[in-house]
Amino acid sequence: MHILVIPSWYPSPISPISGIFAKQQLEALARRGHQIGVISSILSRTGFPSLEEKISQPEYTLMQGSFRNRFPLLFGSTGYFWVKNGYEMYAEYVKNYGTPDLIHAHSSLYAGVLAAKINKAHHIPYVLTEHSSYVTRKDISSWNVPRVKRAFLRANINIAVSNFVKEEIVRKYVISPENWRVIPNMVGSHFFERTPTPLAGENFIFTNIGGLVDVKAQNVLLEALAICTNDHHSTIKLRIIGDGPNREQLKAQSKDLGIERHVEWIQQVEPHSLPDVIANSQVIISSSSTETFGLTLAESLAVGRPVLSTNSGGPADIITDEVGIMVEKNDPVKLADAMKEMVKNIGKYPIDALKRYAQENFHEQVVMEQIEDCYQTALDGGNRT
Repeated sequence: MHILVIPSWYPSPISPISGIFAKQQLEALARRGHQIGVISSILSRTGFPSLEEKISQPEYTLMQGSFRNRFPLLFGSTGYFWVKNGYEMYAEYVKNYGTPDLIHAHSSLYAGVLAAKINKAHHIPYVLTEHSSYVTRKDISSWNVPRVKRAFLRANINIAVSNFVKEEIVRKYVISPENWRVIPNMVGSHFFERTPTPLAGENFIFTNIGGLVDVKAQNVLLEALAICTNDHHSTIKLRIIGDGPNREQLKAQSKDLGIERHVEWIQQVEPHSLPDVIANSQVIISSSSTETFGLTLAESLAVGRPVLSTNSGGPADIITDEVGIMVEKNDPVKLADAMKEMVKNIGKYPIDALKRYAQENFHEQVVMEQIEDCYQTALDGGNRT
């Protein structure tokens, strides 16, 4: 099958880890024998390098090009130029590599809008996966609402990465739920290949992985840690991995709470090192107020470590009593109680059982089979409103 992938974000010299999930998924599709092409359109701001690449390799073909918004003060202009640039790249892709059987767009803004435009002009069926918390969490501009809704309505099949995403979009955009499937994000095989060993030392390490931004609510996590240490749980340590605009504010908060020595700050970890980071923690913890899925939680289970998360949306599809604990969001007291419970009962989460659960639900083969079924349904003309 010839599949053209259109991601709203994709790794580039400008942002090497942007949209890494789309890259990992299309590489998995290529390993399963599909012909894969990618067109990636990137807004180039002042000082960014110019991008114009055509990379043919055994796995897939990438066309990546940058564009400038010539009218940045004009409402809706970024989306207009993103789609315009992508449409021109599509024409060049077809000229060089042939017409795809199907398009897989990642996120409605703006890949889904572009896929809908191509579909209207050339009748290429498409599948649209929504990952973006922006589309579900925030009120997008009035300019984009009809474009997003049209992208969902024209898609042969819409995929949500969690039931939370599906329900939010169906409610927010008044769309029938019949045209939707829920398929989780894929966990790479290298996570399953890593098996943790007992950790030396007396410290009990919780690790939080994510951007230091409001929605990740690390401020609540720091408050919970302070409660734990005040309750004589001095062996609890917190490792926070990530960077973002709240970094200095959060570090100041840890100082004010008197828990500096209990917190380790790590700005960045290379993706290939994440299994080792997880294996060297007792628990992966999420304090977010909103998560469309919660990939680091699924990755933790694949390694064999239990998880603790707030009920922020996506994690409800991941966590059961057998693999971890879920508590209400924005409540440091309940989060602290759950952290203390984890310390007390860590032995109730056997490594093999956690890995088996992840294998059955998030492994590449399981997820790819579900996606391929969507592709075949779309090619057969099914599930379209």
